[in-house]
Amino acid sequence: MSDAAPPPPAPNGQPQTGRRLAGRRVLVTGGTSGIGLAVSQALAEHQARVFLIGRTATTLETAVHDLQAGGCDALGMTADTSSPHDLRKVFGAIDAQWQGLDVLVNNASLRGTPFWDEDETQADQLMRVNAGGYVTCAHLAARRMRQQGGHIVNIGSLSAELRDGPYASYVAAKSAVRGFSMALGRTVRGAGIKVTLIEPGFVDTPMIDLPPEDKAQKKRRHEMLEPGDVAEAVIFCLTRAPGVDVPLLQLQPLH
Repeated sequence: MSDAAPPPPAPNGQPQTGRRLAGRRVLVTGGTSGIGLAVSQALAEHQARVFLIGRTATTLETAVHDLQAGGCDALGMTADTSSPHDLRKVFGAIDAQWQGLDVLVNNASLRGTPFWDEDETQADQLMRVNAGGYVTCAHLAARRMRQQGGHIVNIGSLSAELRDGPYASYVAAKSAVRGFSMALGRTVRGAGIKVTLIEPGFVDTPMIDLPPEDKAQKKRRHEMLEPGDVAEAVIFCLTRAPGVDVPLLQLQPLH
């Protein structure tokens, strides 16, 4: 899947789980904050090569610099994931640098707005980023994985199942991601490409507009997840044995 040396075998002849990501080429969208940053850091700890997409240059530069300072082969570009033009440029850069891709982590999302408070332009942009961007990235990634296999991880939301108001447009986008993930997995399985949908519940990210003391209280009560919890789930799914598929993994706070 990559030009890196294969991980050494464990005593039973199987690759060591902790080394399955070493040298793998991974693209993380929305990788500069929240869940995406935690995923990027976890991948770096497992010696993967990481390419980040972020919306702003300053946060992207900081994230890439910090990963590189820790010894990670990290690259990045600013891009709007709702723009096919921007995404083609990103994948072109990946082709030039890495000559392929092993893993895509689709994570870039916009914060939801209560239905009565958003206008049609906001709703359209949310759907373009939170659903359309996932589809476009998956198209571009799968075509690069088709000959050697790979893994696409879509970070969705439990809102697709709970369907609570008042964030109707956000729920619509995450429901689209769920349907797309399930269908995509069946479509690309024959090419050796795995597709995993991870649906977390309430997570402490910059998108959650609560005072720090309220977030801390929710965590003490086990009412809120950490971004690192989702990152651990991503690593778990990516390090299963080749014959093991994890189509869907849901995470929720204890209470």
